[in-house]
Amino acid sequence: MFKALLRTRIQATLAGMFRGRRAGRRRSRMGMAGYGLLMLYVGACFLYLFYMMAGQLCAPLVSAGLDWLYFALTGTMAVALSVVGSVFAAQTQLFEAKDNELLLSMPIPPSYILGSRMAALYGQSFLFSAVVLLPSLAVYLQEASPTPLAVVFAVCIFFLLPVLSLSLSCILGWLVALISSRMRRKSLITLILSLGFLAAYFYLYFKMSEYLQLLVLNSQAVGETIRRALFPLYQMGQAAQGDALAFLWFALCVALPFAAVYFALARTFLKIATTKRGAAKIRYRERTLKVSSQDRALLGKELRRFWSSPTYMLNGALGSVLLLAGAVAAVIKRQDLVMLLGAFPVVSEWTAVFACGVICLVLSMNLITAPSVSLEGKSIWLAQSMPVRGWQVLRAKLLLHMLLTAPPALICSAVLAAVLHLTPAGAVLTVVIPQVFSLLCAALGLALNLLLPRLDWISEAQAVKQSGSAVLALFADWGTVLVLVVLGIFLMEPLGKEGYLGVCAAVMALAAWALCAWLKRRGAERFVRL
Repeated sequence: MFKALLRTRIQATLAGMFRGRRAGRRRSRMGMAGYGLLMLYVGACFLYLFYMMAGQLCAPLVSAGLDWLYFALTGTMAVALSVVGSVFAAQTQLFEAKDNELLLSMPIPPSYILGSRMAALYGQSFLFSAVVLLPSLAVYLQEASPTPLAVVFAVCIFFLLPVLSLSLSCILGWLVALISSRMRRKSLITLILSLGFLAAYFYLYFKMSEYLQLLVLNSQAVGETIRRALFPLYQMGQAAQGDALAFLWFALCVALPFAAVYFALARTFLKIATTKRGAAKIRYRERTLKVSSQDRALLGKELRRFWSSPTYMLNGALGSVLLLAGAVAAVIKRQDLVMLLGAFPVVSEWTAVFACGVICLVLSMNLITAPSVSLEGKSIWLAQSMPVRGWQVLRAKLLLHMLLTAPPALICSAVLAAVLHLTPAGAVLTVVIPQVFSLLCAALGLALNLLLPRLDWISEAQAVKQSGSAVLALFADWGTVLVLVVLGIFLMEPLGKEGYLGVCAAVMALAAWALCAWLKRRGAERFVRL
């Protein structure tokens, strides 16, 4: 029974790779190969990033005789990445799973259900930890000559450390579920926490080189602090050097918290799975019923769908958040930005082109229409059965993209035009081009989603992040920006800055018009037949 549950969890996790967009059909071999190559590319990028980071740490720490500190620091990074990547999965799979009542109605022991889900979460934590630990171990083998016993203990740590990450993820997932259950809009707390994790990640990423230098310069003091305050990490570092007693202490520090977490969850899982935690009660108030037009009602439906899903919000409109943050940063760091551009004469001569390129690159991260059709899921028949034309439904999805993308782009364009003191023509083009590019991205993403719909998804993340239309739309948007940059190298000199930007605006507007015309006719017909 436990094996069947675990197999089901693994199949659900891998469904995005092995299942096609039609229910009951497997993805073609070419499709699986392409998806696998994409995942390998993303994994290779992260492995290379942590390989370079480990390379900056290993040599100076090993030369100072602080091998244990190297493993303690890389282990900390592995745990942090694993917890951040798994905490929301722990929340949804353990505390807010939608199939709890179905499974509990079967003759399945609750401990089996909990164990299968924690085993799946362990696999996820293991992958996140491996991204950090594999390159770290490879760098250490290049810089040092560990004993065979040290290598054996390092491999054991490779499998034990994700257990510690799993325990922390379960605890934090329980806290997130508890907080969100007390709120009227659960998606809001999830979105805020996700943005907080993301902001912390970017802050640490941009400060990483500075922190690494401080660690190297103050390695003795940092090592002494870890030795006194973080006992498990210190024992892990000593175990990686071949200390058998330290390995036993580390294994105990991993096993005890996990046993406590599992025991607590096992004792309360039935209550967790069946309790309906109510949010703040909504008191009924008599109001006059308002009648809206069809287009307005469809747009309201898309807005409610967007605000109800933190996954959709975070992955669909991240570019808009970054644009608003960039506008605020440009105002605060105005002098620094002007000085930075002044230090590069080539860039300062093409400030309007630079501003347009940066804004369009950030806009390419907005993928609101790319999964919008797929998110209809098995209830797509509701949209198809409404007394509206298919084009009206598609147009509402386009309007949602523009409503959430155009205002932040306009604010950022206006701020950069004022801060960089652009010419009137350059300022106008800096405002117009991002708007046209946003419409092009919206139409392109919607067209790709109609061609590659994914209606049999199990979780929203599969439609939003793992569908072929979302991935292709992201690369297509990036490719559009890249093509415009490459063409600019050859055409900006004869056409001039404003002339080239005007040509770009005209070409993108023509492409957006052609895509909208296709959506109005062929796209609407295809939507009705899905």
